[in-house]
Amino acid sequence: MTVFLRLGILLAGLLFLSTITAGLDVFAANGSRPQNDRPRTMKNTGDDSPTGLVNPKKDGGHIVDRLLQKRILSGRAQLVDVRKALGTPSVGALTNTVHALYAMRWHRGVHTILLAMWRSSEKDHLDYPELAWDLILRPATRIAVAATLNRLYPGNPEYRKYIRAHANDAHEFHRAQVAIALGLNHDPADVKYLVRLVNEENHYVIQSAITALALMDEEAARLALVGLQKKYTSDPRGQLISEVLKRAYPPIIR
Repeated sequence: MTVFLRLGILLAGLLFLSTITAGLDVFAANGSRPQNDRPRTMKNTGDDSPTGLVNPKKDGGHIVDRLLQKRILSGRAQLVDVRKALGTPSVGALTNTVHALYAMRWHRGVHTILLAMWRSSEKDHLDYPELAWDLILRPATRIAVAATLNRLYPGNPEYRKYIRAHANDAHEFHRAQVAIALGLNHDPADVKYLVRLVNEENHYVIQSAITALALMDEEAARLALVGLQKKYTSDPRGQLISEVLKRAYPPIIR
């Protein structure tokens, strides 16, 4: 089994554990996973790329990020946990956490923090000094914030407008975040764009787009995946699509 397929199956399995994007932690890679298949963690490199391979046993910050994300995903985290998680120096971990905050949509404080991150005013910076504002202001994180706010406040077109404005960004991390955001938006009109991303050559973008079509949970998205599976029968992405179809669109309920 190829590294690409192994990563994709892990992604698919994680994604369908809940209605939120629990599998977004594997999006922290820029391209395919290295052949040695080491665990991956991200360091701030000065741009939006969550790059850098670190041994997690020696990377205390990475372990803390994962523990906090699991607590948030369970919906049982405290607001102090949320604020700590949003202070990570890793843009990959930060975007994962922002998506995961949908699991805590019952907490008024989470809504307040997300709206503050979106406004990013001087007062917001003073109210939440521990947040990683330098990363929050970057497009990748703002796309994730817009995606979560769009799920919380679907009547506000501002968030979708921002997401779609980055659909053709040169940076693959931006396009991958857009893909996930559109998948969570459940609009069949975005299927054509997601199919275009699946046809790209960047593994990271491909995996994100396939996952987005699964998250969309629409018949148009299912049909698109079926067509892509046939197109890429001899390609690793075809195998990944096959696994995703089994999990996202099982025949027993179709």
